[in-house]
Amino acid sequence: MIEVTRLRYMLYIACISIVILIAAPLQAQTGHVKLRVFNQVDSTSTKVDVKADRAVLEAFQKAYPYIDITTFNGIYLDMDTAPLMAVAGGTSPDVVYVNMRKSDSYIEQGIIQPLDEFMTRIPGQEVGERYVPAARKVAFRRGPDRKKHWYTVPYGNSVTALLYRKDVFKKAGLKPDRPPGDWDELLDYVHRITDPDKGIYGMGMVTGKNVSYMWYSFLASAGGDVMQEDKDGQWKLVYNDDAAVRSAHFFSRLIQKSYTRNGKTVKVPVYTDTDIKDKFNRGELGMMLTTIDDKMLANINPFTTGIAPLPGPKPGQYGSQLNSLMMGLFAGVKDPQVKDAAFKFMWFWDGPEARRIRTRIYVENGYGGFVNPLYLKEYGYREYLKYVPASWMYTLEKAMKYGKPEPYGKNCDVVYALMDRPVQQMLADDTGNMPEAGAIKHIQSLLSKSVGEAEDELLNIVPPDKLRLHRLTALAISIIILIAFITVFRYLMKAFTPSDAESREKWGFRKYWLAYVLLLPAVATIFIWSYLPLIRGAGLAFLDYRIMGGSRLVWLDNFGDILFDPFFWKVLGNTFYYAGLWMLLGFFAPIVLALFLSEVPRFKVFFRVLFYLPAVISGIVVMFMWKSFYDPAATGLLNKLFSVVGMEPQAWLQNPHLAMLCIIVPIVWAGMGPGSLIYLAALKSVPEELYEAADLDGAGTLRKVWNITLPMIKPLIIINFIGAFIGAFNSSDFVLVMTGGGPNYSTHVMGLEVFYNAFLYLKFGRAAAIGWLMGLILLGFTAYQMKRLSNMTFKAGGE
Repeated sequence: MIEVTRLRYMLYIACISIVILIAAPLQAQTGHVKLRVFNQVDSTSTKVDVKADRAVLEAFQKAYPYIDITTFNGIYLDMDTAPLMAVAGGTSPDVVYVNMRKSDSYIEQGIIQPLDEFMTRIPGQEVGERYVPAARKVAFRRGPDRKKHWYTVPYGNSVTALLYRKDVFKKAGLKPDRPPGDWDELLDYVHRITDPDKGIYGMGMVTGKNVSYMWYSFLASAGGDVMQEDKDGQWKLVYNDDAAVRSAHFFSRLIQKSYTRNGKTVKVPVYTDTDIKDKFNRGELGMMLTTIDDKMLANINPFTTGIAPLPGPKPGQYGSQLNSLMMGLFAGVKDPQVKDAAFKFMWFWDGPEARRIRTRIYVENGYGGFVNPLYLKEYGYREYLKYVPASWMYTLEKAMKYGKPEPYGKNCDVVYALMDRPVQQMLADDTGNMPEAGAIKHIQSLLSKSVGEAEDELLNIVPPDKLRLHRLTALAISIIILIAFITVFRYLMKAFTPSDAESREKWGFRKYWLAYVLLLPAVATIFIWSYLPLIRGAGLAFLDYRIMGGSRLVWLDNFGDILFDPFFWKVLGNTFYYAGLWMLLGFFAPIVLALFLSEVPRFKVFFRVLFYLPAVISGIVVMFMWKSFYDPAATGLLNKLFSVVGMEPQAWLQNPHLAMLCIIVPIVWAGMGPGSLIYLAALKSVPEELYEAADLDGAGTLRKVWNITLPMIKPLIIINFIGAFIGAFNSSDFVLVMTGGGPNYSTHVMGLEVFYNAFLYLKFGRAAAIGWLMGLILLGFTAYQMKRLSNMTFKAGGE
C-alpha cells in the first residue's frame, strides 16, 4: 500500500513537471515578454501628436497583451545622443532610435542587428508602401560582412520645404500665393522683403554650427550629393563637384549679398540668429525653411502662411533633404521572444492600423485640415479634403519625389561637422559679395581641400608614407608625455615631502588611526570617481573603441591623426584665446571689485548684495539672457543702446572677431560678484597698522594696494589662479549654449571637441587622446604653481 501511494505521488510530480515545462513557454508568450522601447509617450500632454501616440500604444498593447511595454528612462539629452549614452551605460532599450546620419556607425559598431529573419515574412507590397525609395537606401544596405541586410524600420518621413508669410509678401508688393519658383526669384524675394530699419528680413537661416545642414537642401535641389556608393560598396565624397560649387555659391549670395534699398546699402538680407521661428511667427521674416511630415503636413494658419517646395536653380527643378525617423533592434537582445516582440512593435508603430488611429485622433481634435490627404481618403474622412490647401499636398509630393536622404554613408555622423568648415570659411570670407568668377574659384578650392581632409577622417584613406610620419610623430609625443608625467610626479612628491627624516619614516598609524579612518571615505570616493575613470579612460586613447565590443588596438594612430589635423591646432588656438580672455577679464575683475567695495564709505551691504545677485541666477539662464541681448537686429538690446552713440547694428555672436569676447562678458558679469566676496574676506586679514604706517610715509592709494594689499592676499590669489586657469580649459558649457563653437569655429574649444567626438561622433579614442594632450598642456603650469604652494605657510588669524 505504501509502495502504491509512493508510485502515485511520483506520477503526480511527473505530471505537474510536464505541465510546467509545457506551460512555461506558453506563459512567456502570453504574458511575460518585457520590451523596453525608446519611445517616450507623455501620459499627461494634451498635444494632438502625443494623444495620437498614446492611442497607438494602447492599440498595440490591446493587440499584443502578452507584450509588456516599458519606456527608456535614462539620461536624455537629445534624440542623437540619448541612444549612445544608454548603450554606453548598459541601459539601452531593446528598440532604439536610429538617426539616418548615424546609421552606418550603428551598423559597423554592432549597436543594431539585422532584421532579415522578420522582413522575409512581410509581403513585398507592404514593404514598398512602408519604405519610400530614399528611406529604403538607408534601411537595406551593406553590413560588416559586405552583404546587404535590412537594419531599420522607418516610422515617419519628413522633408524640407519653404515656409512663407503671405502677409509679409503682400506688404513687399509680392503675390501672396506666388512663392519663388527658382533660385533667382528666391534671392529677389529676399531683397524685396528685407527692411532692416523695421527689423524685417526676407529669410531666416541658421548659420552657426552645422550650417552645412542648411546648405545640404540647396545642394540636393541642385542635383548634388555628399557621398556616393559604387557597385563594390566603396564610398566616395563628392561634395566638391559642379552641383556642390554652384549651390554653395548661391547659398553664400543668399545669406550675404548686399544691395541698395531706398538709397541705403543692406548688408544683412538674411536673419541668422537662433530665434528664427519666433521672429517668423511675429511676421518679421518673409520665409524660412521648415520640415513637413507625411502624417500631419503642418500646424499653421493657411490664410497667413504658405508652404512651397524648395526651389532649384531652374523653374520646375526641386529637391531637398529627406529624413526618416527609424527604429532598430539593439544588438544586445538575444532572446528570440523579445526580438519577435520588438519587431512587432516597430512594424505596428507606423503601420496601417497606427496611421488609421492617428488620422482619427487628428480629425477628432480639429486637425482634419492638416492631415495628409491620402490618409483622409483611405480612412474615410473625404469631407475634410476641402480644408487641405492643394499647395501643401503638391509640396509634399514634390519633396518626397525629389528629396535626397540625409547623408548616410560611411562615418557620416561627422559629415556635417567636416562640411561646416569650408562653408563657415566661405561665409567668413564674404564670398557672397565677391565677383562670380573669383567666388566660384574660391569655393571650389575650399570644398576640394575639405574633401581631401574628410577622406582621411571619414574614409580612412591615408597614404602609407603619410601614415608612417603620423605614427613616428605620435611616438615622439607619447614619449614626451610619459617623461613629463613621471618628472612632474617625482617633482611634486619631493616638493610636498617633509624634510625631516623621521616624519618621512613614520606614518603614525597608531597615533592618528582615527584620522586615517575619517579620511578613508574621502580617499575612496576620489579614487573611484576620479582616478579609476582616469586609469580606465587612458587606454581608450590607444583604441578604435566600440561600445558594443570588438574594439581594435590602433596604438598611436589617434594621436597621429590629431597632431596632423589642422583643425585641432585651430581649436587649440581658440582654447588659449578663450583661457586668456577668461583670465584677463574674469580672474582679475573680482579682485578689482573687492578693492573698490572695501573702500565704499556707505551702503556697503547694498552694493555687495547688488553685485552678488547675478550668482543667484542659473548659469544657463544667464547665457540665454545675454544671448537675447546680442540680437543682431537693429531692435536688439545692445544694438539699441549703442545706436545712441551712432554705432551701426552689430552681429555680435555671428561675428568671428567678437563672438569669443561676447561669451566671456556674461561670465565676468555673473561671476565677479561672488568672487569678490572671497577677496573681501581676505582683505579683512590685512592689518590696519600697515596702512597707517604707509599713510605716515605719504604713500598713495595705488602704492598701498601694490605694496601692502596684494602681497598680503597673494596666497589666495595664487590658489584661485590655479583653479581658474584649469577651469578655463574645461569650461565649454558656456560656449556650447552661446555659439556651439561658431561662427566659422572661432569659438570651438577643446572641451567641445572632446564632447562632440565622444558623444556625437562615437570617436572615443580620439576624444581620450585629446584629453591626454590637454593634460600635458596643463601639467607644467600646474606643477609650477604647486611648487609655489608647497613653499607657503598658512596661519590662522591673529598668529
